[in-house]
Parts: sequence; structure tokens; C-alpha cells
Amino acid sequence: MITKTPLELTLLVFARLDLREVLRCRQVCRLLRDIIDGDATIQYRVNLTLSCMEDNTLNQLGIVKKKNLLTLYQIAWWNLSPTAFFPTYDAATIECVQRRGTYMTMAPGGMNDARVRQLPSRIRRIAEGLRYLGSLSDGSDRDMVRVDPVEGLIFVVGKRWERQEQGSTEQYVTIHLVSMSDGGPHPAAVSPTFPVVVDGNIAHQYLDICGDYFTFVETYYDDSPNVPMELRVINWKTGKIHLWLRGCGIGSCNFISDTYILITLLGMEYVQWRSSPCLAIVKIDPQQIVTEAIDPTASSFVCILRYADFPLQSLDINVLTAGSYAWHEPENPDVPFYHAKEHALVDIELQVSRDLTLVHLIPLFTLFRIIRETTGATRVLQWQD
Repeated sequence: MITKTPLELTLLVFARLDLREVLRCRQVCRLLRDIIDGDATIQYRVNLTLSCMEDNTLNQLGIVKKKNLLTLYQIAWWNLSPTAFFPTYDAATIECVQRRGTYMTMAPGGMNDARVRQLPSRIRRIAEGLRYLGSLSDGSDRDMVRVDPVEGLIFVVGKRWERQEQGSTEQYVTIHLVSMSDGGPHPAAVSPTFPVVVDGNIAHQYLDICGDYFTFVETYYDDSPNVPMELRVINWKTGKIHLWLRGCGIGSCNFISDTYILITLLGMEYVQWRSSPCLAIVKIDPQQIVTEAIDPTASSFVCILRYADFPLQSLDINVLTAGSYAWHEPENPDVPFYHAKEHALVDIELQVSRDLTLVHLIPLFTLFRIIRETTGATRVLQWQD
């Protein structure tokens, strides 16, 4: 009977079973044992359990030791043998390393001859590619280019331009959506370009793409101690805005999946938890289209993680994904990349003063567990919880 069942279906069933049930199946049948021993995903789950990395009730490992193990996991990925290289210290070009295994080359003095190269990645099943940006790079900044190799997308924020509207002048930037395969318009986008209104300074460090969405952050009044920030989450395929928040307390932001985004808040005057620095998890609703910015309130968020009541100069986040660089991959990878993403770390830096910065490393699956356990109204958690 087992021999008549497609292998993919058998593995799909095993993926839904508790690991203990899978191991029992391995003991009762030689054919099942061969299937289980030959599947990298199952073996990865076994290794996680043996090292006490699984996030379940049977795991008695403390959070500190678990964080240390995750840190060692991250270091191990970084120290893997390289499978691809890119040139550096070439007098004829300037190199700019991008995210997700890509880098740009350009002539000194501008972006007029900019090229984007995608390094190969067998873990992600991504082929090597090279694309000349041509006229798209005229007036652009190298920090305003992003690449999503999964979608085969080169995302370019063009230079500013103005348009007169009802007696006032509006400033815009044009978003260019380029296909990595042929350099033409990306086939998944409704339009090859679309405009975005810009009022402040674009915070390029928070420009990121995940799935169908990208983040667009602006800051205002650089000489003010309380710098207002504006965060938009936009669907690059349609140009529609699905999240638009503005306020003095908004800090950095980072996708933790294509559905949820993590935002730092340093305290806001119009909500009851204003005195505390917080991490807020926001769900991106594909059915919700917004046309103007709103002030963040507790109801805007899925859940809020509150730190202790002490002042911070800044609160920054970064998601560290195992195997995040395409040129750092093993010759014979035995860790499925989609599982490695689940065991990423959220790196949180709390700057108390110029000379004192606290760092927290949080397993990403801990945040997803909080999301799963949150139903109905916004859930507010104290950090010690």
C-alpha cells in the first residue's frame, strides 16, 4: 500500500504529524525508515529536537541557553564555505552589497552605468543573473535599489519630481519594477511604474521588500528632538497602500513575514502605554486599502511587547536569518531554507545613552507563538512575561 502512495504525499503527511509519531513510523516499517532517513526536512526537525531547539512543551531548555544555541546556529551559517564571490577594491568600479545575495557595480561618481548581479543560491533555488539598469539609474541613489530574487524583481526608487495640483506643488518619486530575467517590466505588476507622494526624507535603511509588499518610511524635521516618522506598507504589484502610520513615537520597522511587520515605538502621547518603549506587531491586511495616514493606537496592532519604564534614545530591530547571504552556503546543504527562516533571530538594540547599548536576541518563532495565542483584542505583554 505504501509503495502505491506518491512520495510527496507521504512526506506531506509526515510534515503534519508530531515528531514522536514520525519516529514510531520509522521503527515499524523499513520502507518508511528509508523515506524518513532520506528526507532533509525530517532530519532537520530531529536535529532541532535533539539539540532542544524545538519550541514545544517538552523542551526544558531555558530561554538563555536557547538564545545561545540560536546564536551559535547563526555563526555556523556565517562560517560556511563560500560558493560564489564578487570583486572588491577594483579602481574602475564601486561595489555595493545588497540584501539576499545581490550586489551592484557602478562607475565612480554616479549610477549611470549601474548593474545588479544576483549570486546563485541552491538553497533558495535561485539562478545567477546580471542586469544593466540603464536609464532607470539616472538620478537614483544606490541605496534606493532592492532585489527580490524569489520574485525575480529589481525595485528602483527614482529621483524626485514635482507636479502642480490645485494650486500647490506635490513632490513624487517613481517606483520602477524591473524583471531580473529580461530587464523589461515585471510581469506580476499591474504597471511597470507608479508614483509615490513624498513629503519628507526617505529613510532608505528601512526600504525593504517581502512577498507582495514593500516598506516606505519618511522622516521629518531633522532638527527636532522628536522626529516624526511616516510608515507606509505598499503592494508593489498593485500600487495600493495597506498600512499607513504616522507619529513621533514610530521608530524602525522590519518584516517578520509577508503578513506581519514589527515596529518599534518609543512612547506616544495619545495612548496609555506612552511612557514605555514597545515592540508592536502589525498584521498587513490584503483586503484593507488606506488613503491617508493615521495615528497609531493600541487597536492598530495585533500585540504590544512593553519594555520597562525607562527612557531610550533609540530602539532598533533587525531580523537575522540563518543563511541570509547567498555566497555563504554549504556545498551539500542539508537544512531546508524555509525551516532556517523560522529559526531566525530578532536582534533588538536598546540605546540607553551614547555609551550604553543593550542587545536582546529573540527567536522568531517566539513572536509567532505570541501571534497564534492572540485572539480578538490587542494583547499587551510586559517584557518580563
